[in-house]
Amino acid sequence: WGKGEYGELGNGTASTDVVNTPVTVSNIDTAIAISAGRIHTCAILSDGIVKCWGNGGSGMLGNGSTSNQSTPVSVSNINNAIAISSGYNHTCALLSDRSIKCWGNGNVGQLGNGSSANQNTPVLVSGFGG
Repeated sequence: WGKGEYGELGNGTASTDVVNTPVTVSNIDTAIAISAGRIHTCAILSDGIVKCWGNGGSGMLGNGSTSNQSTPVSVSNINNAIAISSGYNHTCALLSDRSIKCWGNGNVGQLGNGSSANQNTPVLVSGFGG
């Protein structure tokens, strides 16, 4: 529910109208965790795959594109996520090997990889693991 201007409700629509009741996210049957950023949303599925939807600017959806998506798309190269957290325009996932990968806007170093560049696919956070 809420405003889905960029498709962040995940139900296949994009509209500036406010939705006051929950809608079903398309193609998500087995979510075990969810996290919403400012204009994008991501979920971990029971098999460890991460899917995101909404605004794709700055690479926020992690699928190698910067296009908006009104239905969930798979984040590239993540199939073992166990926790997820989204910030304003980026997302990070804790993986089963205890490493962390992040994607999206990196303008102030929030991706943790020593750069201030945006990343449209997940990058490894430096200094964690094991």
